[in-house]
Amino acid sequence: MKIHFYGRLAESVGREIEVDVPESCSVSELRALLATEYPRAANALGHRVRALVGDIVVADSHIVRSGDSVEFFPPVSGG
Repeated sequence: MKIHFYGRLAESVGREIEVDVPESCSVSELRALLATEYPRAANALGHRVRALVGDIVVADSHIVRSGDSVEFFPPVSGG
């Protein structure tokens, strides 16, 4: 599965990685897996970061499939 990161997450993990996920993996479980593999990004992967699957914002309970493309967007600030 391809995972794309933006903002601070891209700085900690990289812009794009590919990981193997177990069948029936939720976004929440994916966050935990990524936090384990990339401890520097663990805090940044918190629930304030939005997860998108196929251009749709999804909840942490959403089940991702091996062919999905997942994106994580940190909160945006500015003025």
